[in-house]
Amino acid sequence: MQGTASWRGFVVGTATVVLGFLGATIVEAAQPSAKVYRIGRLDHGGAPPGSNRTVGEFQQGLRDFGYVEGQNLVIEYRFANGNVERLPELAAELVRLPVDVIVTSGEPAAFAAKRATKSIPIVATEFGLDPVKAGLVSSLGRPDANVTGIATLSEDLWQKRLGLLREIAPKISRLAVLWNPGNPGNTSCAEEIKTAAPTMGMQLRLLEVSDVKSLEQAFAGVARD
Repeated sequence: MQGTASWRGFVVGTATVVLGFLGATIVEAAQPSAKVYRIGRLDHGGAPPGSNRTVGEFQQGLRDFGYVEGQNLVIEYRFANGNVERLPELAAELVRLPVDVIVTSGEPAAFAAKRATKSIPIVATEFGLDPVKAGLVSSLGRPDANVTGIATLSEDLWQKRLGLLREIAPKISRLAVLWNPGNPGNTSCAEEIKTAAPTMGMQLRLLEVSDVKSLEQAFAGVARD
């Protein structure tokens, strides 16, 4: 779990980019030492670890490699509860502890962690953008950073998604899209939808949602229209 020298880039799939956790790192993980490792889990959402399915799968994956909380592993959880503005503060807390590695969930958490440290390894998950175009890493083959992880290239699929929506509801003419401008992934997807919707004869209304109040206002606007 230490160092970044063995992180050799990404494996590219049809719709997913896997930012490789390769080489000696896997060997080390299969043979845990007596050291107690400390992992920071940084999430833009919010849920107690025991009720979060993704966290449960993450814990099970670590156990499969011999890392068990309370024995040779400590996990420091930091949830932003949907308030992305808290992420820089939470990332800084993990750096100050310090942790051996930071695992992030969502685009805002990944960028917050990258800004907080250039030395602690970062594993980004639930990253819905091209990591190169988004500026998370410099290239797929050689990230040249302390960041690895998994990115699903969902922003490139909106033309297809709107096509499926057209098949389900052939007479659709107006489309409302709720998005959070504080999330870089949302911003990229909104631009893709703006490009795709007119080609299918759809009038588009983008509604910014960043908190509960704006969500209620957005639904009220949709109902009026």
